[in-house]
Amino acid sequence: MSLAMSLLCKYIAWYWLNQLTGETRPFNCGSWVCPVHRGLVAYHWAARVAGARPERMITFTNIPKDKTRAYLAFQHLIQNFRRDGYAFEYCRFLEVGARTGMYHFHLAQKGDYIPKHYLSERCVANGLGKITDIRRCKGLGPAWYMAKYITKEGAPKDWRKVAYSRGFFQGEPEFESEPGWVLVKSACLPVELVSIQV
Repeated sequence: MSLAMSLLCKYIAWYWLNQLTGETRPFNCGSWVCPVHRGLVAYHWAARVAGARPERMITFTNIPKDKTRAYLAFQHLIQNFRRDGYAFEYCRFLEVGARTGMYHFHLAQKGDYIPKHYLSERCVANGLGKITDIRRCKGLGPAWYMAKYITKEGAPKDWRKVAYSRGFFQGEPEFESEPGWVLVKSACLPVELVSIQV
């Protein structure tokens, strides 16, 4: 492997192998900034969210730019929902507005409907801005909606691009936990990467 290739991703030669069937699957390093895998990372999350069948999409439009304040405000907001009796599971993505530089949280949500006036009131009380949006999911809407934001730039330094509650992906199968799957390092690069020029 050339030095130029190795600089693309240190996991470029790794793949999943099922020792029982011989089936192989590509390994994804999971990094939003990896030039080799970032497209796969975005696709993985878009497909995973759509597969979880969220009921609603929610947007918070004015998140504090201070990471600690933003995360605490969001945590308190979810605690408010649950304290007031709402079932609320989510998968959250961060977006930074290209023109405005404003931070937004986009949520795929499962559980109870949160009335918009209550949602806005709680967001203001927790420092997450007044303007909110909540929409029911229809058909392939969740996949397209989330893909739009997932495939944008990665998160600012030290911010998480994606976070989710414990119950959002409950019951989701993970092929890596199925019998026979092991992670293997190949002695040569995948064919599709041989022609990449750096």
